[in-house]
Amino acid sequence: MILAIDAGNTRIKWGMHDGSGWVSTGTATHLDLVGVAKSWRALATPDVIVISNVAGAKVRSELVVLLGHWHRDPIWIVSRSEECGVINCYSEPERLGSDRWASLIASRAMRLGSCLVVSSGTAMTVDVLLDSGQFLGGIIVPGQQLMMDALSSKTAGVRPLPGGKFTAFPNNTTDAVFNGTMQALAGAIMMMHREVVISHKTEPLCVLSGGNSAVMKSLLDWVPTQIVDNLVLEGLIRIAQK
Repeated sequence: MILAIDAGNTRIKWGMHDGSGWVSTGTATHLDLVGVAKSWRALATPDVIVISNVAGAKVRSELVVLLGHWHRDPIWIVSRSEECGVINCYSEPERLGSDRWASLIASRAMRLGSCLVVSSGTAMTVDVLLDSGQFLGGIIVPGQQLMMDALSSKTAGVRPLPGGKFTAFPNNTTDAVFNGTMQALAGAIMMMHREVVISHKTEPLCVLSGGNSAVMKSLLDWVPTQIVDNLVLEGLIRIAQK
């Protein structure tokens, strides 16, 4: 059994994998570590624990404490110059976020051909992975909530209510902000898609993972897309199994 943990900037996701599929999965915010501990104590003892942590040293220390009752040394994922068929073209490969690296490895393992690996969370990343396995690079964009927070805190009159719905012509502030931020994110993906088409003469598949993937898919209706749940966790399993 493999326990895969994705510690992001806001949330912690995890899944127990038996070698052929997920036995259980869960998610919680960093503020609910008591709930995380309770959930993990209900799990069977894993043979391997593999972790992507982009949330910093404090969260790493908290994870060590939470996992201590199993007496297993976790595998802390770091990005490498090459792994699992992915070639890292980052100028400093080790500085690429471990979550992005795991997502790239998962996409490669799925044999999707050339693709844009899009992960939405606190920030959105759009990474270019060629059919050859080369990761060319990518962009980091503020996520939808960060954009909305910036509008609320840096303007006097833009105060959207929670929620918002997708509509072609928003006629209230809440929907205007929701659609504006989603279209900004979609525009970033479209620009990267265009760059790949022009420079490499191939149309990449957009692999979408994270919040609002279904809405994003509807905005990218002229681009081939595929939603993949738990992309980081899938990559962590591939790394643990190599």
